[in-house]
Parts: sequence; C-alpha cells; structure tokens
Amino acid sequence: MLLSLFIILALSFYIAWSIGTNDETMAAPVGCGVLKINLALILGGILAILGAFVMGVNVSETIGEKLWTYNASDLEISIILLTMAIWLTIASYRELPVSTTHSIIGTIFGIALVRGGLQYLNFDTLFFIIAGWVLSPILGFVIAYVVEKGVHIAFVSKLKGLTDIEHFEKLSSYILVVAVMFTAFSRGANDVANAVGILSKLYTIEFQYMLLWGGIGMAIGLLTLGRRVVKNVGVGITQMRPSSAMSAQISTMLVMFFGTYLGFPLSGTQILVAAIIGVGAASKQKISRKAVKEIVISWIITFPISAVLGICLLSIISFFI
Repeated sequence: MLLSLFIILALSFYIAWSIGTNDETMAAPVGCGVLKINLALILGGILAILGAFVMGVNVSETIGEKLWTYNASDLEISIILLTMAIWLTIASYRELPVSTTHSIIGTIFGIALVRGGLQYLNFDTLFFIIAGWVLSPILGFVIAYVVEKGVHIAFVSKLKGLTDIEHFEKLSSYILVVAVMFTAFSRGANDVANAVGILSKLYTIEFQYMLLWGGIGMAIGLLTLGRRVVKNVGVGITQMRPSSAMSAQISTMLVMFFGTYLGFPLSGTQILVAAIIGVGAASKQKISRKAVKEIVISWIITFPISAVLGICLLSIISFFI
C-alpha cells in the first residue's frame, strides 16, 4: 500500500511537471517584449502554486468526483497519470501547446471503457466538460476581438504623434502584466486538477496538500522546460504590440477565471490561442495559418491518443502482474 501510494505521488508530481512544461500563459508579454522570459517564468510559477492551493479544489471535484463513478484501483490511477505525462512530455518537446484537460478526459474514457463500459462515466458531467471545451475558445476569440476593436476606437484612433503612442503602449504593458498575473493564478487553479484531481479518490491523502504538491510540480515544469512553448505561442502565430497583447490577455483572464470558479475543466491553451487569433483578426494582422493548423491538430488528436495509449499501457502492465 505504501509503495503504491509513493508511485502515485511520484507520477502526480511528474504529470504536474509535464503540465508546467506545456504552459504558455506567459506567452503574450514575452512575445511583445514586455517581460523577459526568465522573469515571466518565475512569476508564472509562483502564481501557479498560489492558484492551485487557493482555488484548485473547484475543478478537481469535477474531474475527481463528478466525472466517473468507478472506484479506480491504484494501478489504474497510476496508468492515467503515466499516460498523460508521456503524451504531454512528447508534445512539449515538439513545441505543441496541447490540452491537458483533453488528455486526462481521454485517458479516463479509455480506462473506463476497458474496465466496465461507459456506465462508469457520468455523462451529465462529460457534456458539461465538452461544453466548456467548445464555448471557451469561442468566447476567447469573441472577447479578444471586441476588446481590441474597442481599444482601437476609444484610444488608438485618437492618439496623436509618437509620444502619445509610446505612452499608451507603456500603460497597456502595465495592464497586460496584471491580466497575465490573474490568468496564471486561474490557470494554476484549473490545471492542477489534471494532475491531482483523481487523487481525491484516495482517502488516505489530505487533498489540500495534494493541491500544493501539484502547484509546485507545475511551477518546476514551467521553469525547466516551459520556455519552448512560451516562445512558440508568443511569437509563432502573430506579432503583437503591448496593447494587442493586453486585449488577448484580458479575454483569456476573464474566461479562465470565471470558468475555473464555476468548476469547468478548461484548456487555457485553447483560450489563449483563440484570443491571440481574435486580436489578429480585429487588427487585420497576418496570422500564421501553419502555426494555427498545427495547434488545432494537436488539440484534436490529444483525446484519442490519450485513450488508446491508456488502454495499451493498462493491457501491457496488467499482463505482467
């Protein structure tokens, strides 16, 4: 029992680390040059820990308690975590900002299907999660588009001369950093559920400590390998001024915070990328279709890959024990 608990804790920390390596929350300020990447990563790591500890229980309950009624064994919980960790590590190395939420839901789906069929899944909760997947990037795009248009009409169009423009962009950079901080906090609270949410089924663990455990793991992942995805999202889709980055980040902040508060397991990656695209569309900037295509494909394949990989790992390991 003690050995299996140690393995689960090690894997949950590993998956939290993997989530951190795939976290592009700080991409906007880095992409437009407001924050140096090292400072951005440190700040993001601290806020991820705080978000996980203070507000991480909301989404964790959705994934750990409401999604599935099946009393999973220690082995199955370990396989779910291992499957996520493997896929997210591969994605981070390939610089693809995939969805950790898609990964864990896909893995749970696969394990439940093999063990007892779909009756182990709560379909009301599953539809609740899918609704969040569909609506959140749409909201991210629309809000960012509206904010960018509004900022242009209310402020940018009235600026006169280079000095006015420089002052406005400087003010925008301050607002951007504040919005990023709120987003990083909400992202930590949402993403930690993907690493430790299923551990709520292990009643020997004090769950509040697990939230802190997951937050620390995400922070370390962001600091060690996260810069690859941050750079790819920040500069790979479209070039942004501080004011444009502010519009994208305000949108992401609002969707992430309220979604997390309501318990939706959201993909911060989807929301941020959709918001960046919305800003690019509003300001009529060139958007890299190739970068967008690669990211969308990575979203689509994450669910089935995670389901199949989880089934394969469960079959192989069960054969030898």
